[in-house]
Amino acid sequence: MRIHQENFAADDADALAGSSLDQLEAGGQLDLFLVSTQADTLVSITGPDAEPIATAIELPQVTAGLLLDISAQPAFSLVVRTGGHYTINIDVVTAAVVQLVAIYRKRGVDF
Repeated sequence: MRIHQENFAADDADALAGSSLDQLEAGGQLDLFLVSTQADTLVSITGPDAEPIATAIELPQVTAGLLLDISAQPAFSLVVRTGGHYTINIDVVTAAVVQLVAIYRKRGVDF
């Protein structure tokens, strides 16, 4: 299991770049937990070979200073059928803090 946690205060075109989740192996699952302090923050997800997975998803809004609780927040889950780089594009429309927790689990190893 690999976990990446990060806070963003501005747009980020590739939130997983350079992290432990930069390259994912096929045959796993990527769970994304995201919240923002503004209701108009958007996220788009692209798979390997620029395959669009989700476009302009509005993030749940939380009060500034609250921590993301992954036990209470629904995840955006992806089955990783094709290994490679998955791009998480965060579009902060109104000034906000965005919290991201990304968890990759390899089938047969972690579940």
